[in-house]
Amino acid sequence: MNAYQKEYERLAAKDSFRAETWMGERKRLVEKYSWAIPSDAVLSYIAERGPLQELGAGSGYWTHELRKQGTRVSAIDIDPPENTWSRVVEGDESLLDSRPLLLVWPPVNESMGHDALRAHESAGGSDVFYVGEWCGCTADKQFHRVLEANYEFVRSMDIPSYNHIHDNFYHYRKV
Repeated sequence: MNAYQKEYERLAAKDSFRAETWMGERKRLVEKYSWAIPSDAVLSYIAERGPLQELGAGSGYWTHELRKQGTRVSAIDIDPPENTWSRVVEGDESLLDSRPLLLVWPPVNESMGHDALRAHESAGGSDVFYVGEWCGCTADKQFHRVLEANYEFVRSMDIPSYNHIHDNFYHYRKV
């Protein structure tokens, strides 16, 4: 089990979910690892479909875990933090190519997710792995509309989620 999932499960096993304790711990874990908690099953599923690229990689935790499985991953972020789990290149969707695209929690109500889909499609890309809430607190409405209209649903998998967050893993393929 990956380190983030271990810490999350330790936290979830506590008797109390008082907001000040839960949210304080969530903030710490999000800053340390990622907005979303990868499950080993999802990491294995993605790793089998590499090499790939992650846009909006942040600290590069998902990339780090995928690289541990031997998958080649290019991690890209518009403003990578100083301390990262793995090498993250500074850049945006203009760096995308045709390899499968991983998007973990694209910013809500911002065009980054939608812009990534367009750039990836223009580069001849097909497979998109999306981690977040469906029409919730990740990506924008246009991103979800484009996925529904131009891509076929391949698979979804549950991942661990914080209280009142409904994250899932989704795999889509360009039609």
